[in-house]
Amino acid sequence: MAKNERAFAIHAAPKVIWAILRAEIQEGIEAGQVSVEHEESPRRIAIWVRMGRGLVVRYDYRLSVQPEHTEVAVEVTATGLRHSISNIVSLGRSMTPYLVAVTQGLANLKDEAEREAARQRGPSG
Repeated sequence: MAKNERAFAIHAAPKVIWAILRAEIQEGIEAGQVSVEHEESPRRIAIWVRMGRGLVVRYDYRLSVQPEHTEVAVEVTATGLRHSISNIVSLGRSMTPYLVAVTQGLANLKDEAEREAARQRGPSG
């Protein structure tokens, strides 16, 4: 795993995870903050998130089916003048806030997808 990447094992089908992820992305699109660069449903989606003037962050989500779970990996790349200045001031640690945020986002995605997968299986599953 790259230093600017985070990954979670989620015990849900890719279609369940994808539906939740895509709904969140759609909210960002409707708010005018997110644009989709590339999409291969339900395996990969790369998005750009505008975080204000001079800062854009790219999130590249990849879903891969493993024997007992779906791995969701996200690579994070920040660009823009604000990022460049922040990287200098923070001695190369400017990615930390985005990585913390994506880790929390993956934890939330895991919780929601696993709850939905359990609901779909029903009480006997």
